[in-house]
Amino acid sequence: MAIQAETELLELTTTHPFRISRSVHAHYDRWVVRLEHDGDVGWGEAASTERYGETADTVARALDQIFPLLGDDPYAIDTIETRIGGHLEANPSAKTAVSMALHDLVARRHGMPLYRWFGLDLAAIPPTSFTIGIDEPEVMRQKVAEAEPYSTLKIKMGFEGDIEVLEMLRRTTDKPIRVDANEGWSRKEALDRLPALEELGVELLEQPLDATDLEGLAAVSKATELPVAADESCMTSGDLKPLIGVVDVINVKVAKCGSLAEARRTMEAVPPTSPRWPTTSIWTATCSWPTTRFRVCGLRMAAFCQPPKRTAWGSSGSRRPAIAAPRQRHAACEKNG
Repeated sequence: MAIQAETELLELTTTHPFRISRSVHAHYDRWVVRLEHDGDVGWGEAASTERYGETADTVARALDQIFPLLGDDPYAIDTIETRIGGHLEANPSAKTAVSMALHDLVARRHGMPLYRWFGLDLAAIPPTSFTIGIDEPEVMRQKVAEAEPYSTLKIKMGFEGDIEVLEMLRRTTDKPIRVDANEGWSRKEALDRLPALEELGVELLEQPLDATDLEGLAAVSKATELPVAADESCMTSGDLKPLIGVVDVINVKVAKCGSLAEARRTMEAVPPTSPRWPTTSIWTATCSWPTTRFRVCGLRMAAFCQPPKRTAWGSSGSRRPAIAAPRQRHAACEKNG
């Protein structure tokens, strides 16, 4: 019996328009994938983003090409994903949606949620941070208040007056803060901001420069004790090698990897002596967020690319205890808001 596929387009509306340095969105179109085989069903979701060359329309066209390649054995996930990759370039979130659904189908067939199929401990799911999008200062303050259930915040930066807003938010909360400029600064702007970021106790600086400016990223990383993370600079394991020794952390998003297996390959490409740290997901509805969390917390889907810097919170590079694993690593998850 062949694997059957269906899709549904969801229109998500955000509580607040979600703005980063290069774009703003008040709603997102997300394709949900439903796969069925012999009475068992699995779900996935394509969290497309134009930054990585995808829209809801491109996802729809990609899925039309992918579904005839699924075959009749949902357990043959590696074979199916290799077949898809040989037929269709790019389109990572469309491929990821199918990868999620295949894994979910197999787990459901055995009567368990996906995290159990992966052998993970629900109690070991790492803390989830909440992202504060760019807005008027008072609105950003309101967003911080709305994020009260979350122990850690990530503040979007890369706009005029961003340091002043960060100072205001720091007076509002004593929670750990990470910042993400989404390629929004020049080298000089990033270097000029480092003393303030350090003074404000920021624990992570993500993608301060254009994704292609590896020389600039190396200069920023060298100039600060803050861990510097690459997000837009690294989509898959093939992008990792040039970043080793340039940045401290790789932000691995399942939706930009193209499959859960490629996300794992990206993690495993980091030297095994390096500890590992947080992961995030792109805007999603209900399917890919749990998959991201449960898959990622078991695989530690972000990685230090060089020995972690000594910071105010210790040489281990994390406030939190490590998740039990063959080699000790650290993980966290993130939710956009």
